[in-house]
Amino acid sequence: NILIEFLVVFKEYFIEVLPFLIIGFLLSGLIHEFIPAKLVERHLGGKGIKPILYSTLAGTILPICCIGSLPIALSLHQKGARLGPVLAFLVATPATSITALMVCYGLLGLKFTVFIFFAVILMGLIMGIVGNLIKFSFPKGLANPACCLEKEFTKDTICGMNVDACKGLKTEYQDEYYYFCSPNCQTTFEKEPEKYINAKRNIKRTKNRLSSVFKYIYWDLLREIGPEIFLGLVLAALVSTIAPVGEFVGNYFSGGLGYLFGLIFGLA
Repeated sequence: NILIEFLVVFKEYFIEVLPFLIIGFLLSGLIHEFIPAKLVERHLGGKGIKPILYSTLAGTILPICCIGSLPIALSLHQKGARLGPVLAFLVATPATSITALMVCYGLLGLKFTVFIFFAVILMGLIMGIVGNLIKFSFPKGLANPACCLEKEFTKDTICGMNVDACKGLKTEYQDEYYYFCSPNCQTTFEKEPEKYINAKRNIKRTKNRLSSVFKYIYWDLLREIGPEIFLGLVLAALVSTIAPVGEFVGNYFSGGLGYLFGLIFGLA
């Protein structure tokens, strides 16, 4: 029965990627809550090769696959990273993670493992450079790259009112943005920033911040890329169930044509 076989394959794929998805979503939530947008903008939002190199090297040390890297890339992009560093991160992360290199070493040997490690880093740098050359503009209404594609609300540091993070007044202090509902609140904060920052930190303790991490994961991230991940798993299970790729290539492709098919299918 094809349906039963499809469900079995889908379950196997889901179990296989689930640990990496959990790691990716958790890291994304931590980035969203604990890393200031200004810090990401400074190191990954600038022009030149340095932000691309930073994101590529960051991708090499994370133990996640291509699916797990998606939520992290999304968080970095929302925090202000340019398109080039995000693309470099997406290219470098899956093939240079510890798990991928271990599998590569077991199947293809040390020489190929070393080659693919440095080749993927080079590919990531190239993709990052190309990405920075692409003119990419955010939809109208977004005041800065750190804003989400949907409205994101934060609390006024002084009075506690909800403020639209994309349109509200803001002040940068110690690599972090603080938002205000009115010029009066903004002026009050700028006179004694440490007083209100310390008060804010006392209110928002670690427990509350961790709660914000999981709220971002289960509400924002899953809604943003969950359907695409599900669709990808469904397509992968369909391909494996109806027409296994390995058998198809072995029967109909060889030599240079096989490499071309592998490249096109991999991109798809």
